[in-house]
Amino acid sequence: MHSVSIRFEPTRTVSARRRVALFLLGALVWIAAGALAVVLLGHSYILRHLLIAVVVSWAVFGVALLCGRAMRLKEERRELP
Repeated sequence: MHSVSIRFEPTRTVSARRRVALFLLGALVWIAAGALAVVLLGHSYILRHLLIAVVVSWAVFGVALLCGRAMRLKEERRELP
């Protein structure tokens, strides 16, 4: 059996400034959603559930991001001569 090397190469790279801007925009969307929930729902048990859902989703995202980064670094080290 032969080994097939598959490498991800984006069609165009994203600058660090744009990545930071997109990351901050995502955070602003979460903050806006929370503010909208407070305005529309008032102070209730629903907001506690919403907060729990947000925290859990951030935790899952963080774990997935770290795992993806670790896998990418592992692949890059393996491909180096």
